[in-house]
Amino acid sequence: MLALLLILSSAPQDPSELALPKIFGDHMVLQSEKPVRLWGWAKAEEEVTVTFAGQIEKTRAKNGRWSIQLNSMAASFEPRELMVRASSGVITLRDVLVGEVWVCGGQSNMEWTLRSSRDADLEVMSADSPAIRFIRLPKIARAEPQEDFPVKSDTSPEGNWRRCIPEQVENCTAVGYYFARRLHRRLKRPVGLIDTSWGGTMAQHWVTKETLAPIAAMKPYLERYQQDLRTWIDGGREAGAEQRHKADLKAWEVERDKAQNEGRRVPGKPSPNRYTDPASKGQPGGMMNGVIRPIDKMTLRGVIFYQGENNSFTVGWKPFPETFPAVISDWRRVFGEADLPFGIIQIAGWSNRRSMTYDMNHHCDIITEIQF
Repeated sequence: MLALLLILSSAPQDPSELALPKIFGDHMVLQSEKPVRLWGWAKAEEEVTVTFAGQIEKTRAKNGRWSIQLNSMAASFEPRELMVRASSGVITLRDVLVGEVWVCGGQSNMEWTLRSSRDADLEVMSADSPAIRFIRLPKIARAEPQEDFPVKSDTSPEGNWRRCIPEQVENCTAVGYYFARRLHRRLKRPVGLIDTSWGGTMAQHWVTKETLAPIAAMKPYLERYQQDLRTWIDGGREAGAEQRHKADLKAWEVERDKAQNEGRRVPGKPSPNRYTDPASKGQPGGMMNGVIRPIDKMTLRGVIFYQGENNSFTVGWKPFPETFPAVISDWRRVFGEADLPFGIIQIAGWSNRRSMTYDMNHHCDIITEIQF
């Protein structure tokens, strides 16, 4: 019964109009030396024609959706137009290159931007790699698989392809940037980075719910999410949460004034995040559904993944022996490539946060062993 109340899979496009998912855009990079998948939405039975790099491919929309495949192409620095035509409209993507496409996943280690990294002022201003392109996906968690992701505007730093030049590179994942720069220099090909990272996430956030269900160590996490969801629904959803937030704020204001008058420390203000839908926040499988599923038809060269620290706190390590390998197997499955290269970046040895000394008994050692 509860499943009926969960958020349904997104239907972001009006099927009466020709449309592409937002992962496709100006300045993007398509994968070389592999057949390239494209897909989108259109009127039922409408003929869709895709033109790119001398290829013309046609298909028909079925139930409002269409998909097509371009033949394998050589890497190319030539900026070309990709055109999608149908009776309901025309879409033209400009400055499209062909090269190496990699997904950059994980938590804050991968999310860390170039502007926040060492020697950022020098690195940002000296970036001169317009053939390295990147797109940072918005942070979307959902209870069910999504077909697309939202983009605020065509100038937003999230959801739009950008080039590694001084005016745009600052928001690029720093680890991804240096990885791409090495590839670019060595292979002499364009490189496209799809940044799916999300700080503070755990391995189980990036695995399908179906895979997580039989893992015994995941039981408390799954039960906690279901309880939070029941509380949210029984509490009146958005309307009830708003009332609780207002009441808690009022009570906090009274306590704040009292603490100030008595010279005591003021208690923390109620965070708005406590009053939001659990289905839109970190949850088992939530980031797989909201971030990875919208791009799971993309043709890639591979993945680099930098995550593990959040699983090393308290008892977070317990499901990791099964959930971390499941990230790899599930991503290979949803991207449709059993041998998709998956680069693991092993986390560093963790220290005691108070003394900043190395702790040989820290749970981080279990994480690094699993990664090894």
